[in-house]
Amino acid sequence: QHHAAYQYTPQEYAESLAIPDELYQQLQKSHRMSVHFTSQGQIKMVVSEKALVRA
Repeated sequence: QHHAAYQYTPQEYAESLAIPDELYQQLQKSHRMSVHFTSQGQIKMVVSEKALVRA
């Protein structure tokens, strides 16, 4: 009795959140920000870390 909560791709998810796909991928690649989702697929928490960036 599983609910299909994660049956969409990250791009579809970004579209549903009205986030540009480029921005979404940058968020995914960034180690300074992590997005936590609830089991329903809603954003629960966005953690932004001010990490040291070495150029």
